[in-house]
Amino acid sequence: MPLVLGMVVCLLLLGAGVTAATSAFLARSRLQHSCDGAAAAAAAATHRALLLAGAATEDVARSAALDYLRPRDPATAVDGAIAGPGGGPGDTVELRCTGTSAITFGAVFGVAEMTMTVRAVGRSLLPE
Repeated sequence: MPLVLGMVVCLLLLGAGVTAATSAFLARSRLQHSCDGAAAAAAAATHRALLLAGAATEDVARSAALDYLRPRDPATAVDGAIAGPGGGPGDTVELRCTGTSAITFGAVFGVAEMTMTVRAVGRSLLPE
């Protein structure tokens, strides 16, 4: 009987560990997908700003990224920079997104929440 109980406890811990690891992986994947979309939206906004006003700023990119993220993932923080291939602004937008997510069964292992940071690069596909 003790051997069976020991095995059941081991299997329950293994199942909780697999569930916690999967939860963390999926949370990071969701954050990455959100950040990728925000980078694409920011790149399109900076490209439009370059065409219409002749200049694009980091504020334009950050505002577009936050507008994209607000309905999808409002707790995500964005840090962005505009960079071009030759150092010129507006060609490429690079974002760093940070989010916190609850981990299923994470409290069993001492990590109930996890803060993750991902990086995304967006390039506008709008014609010039």
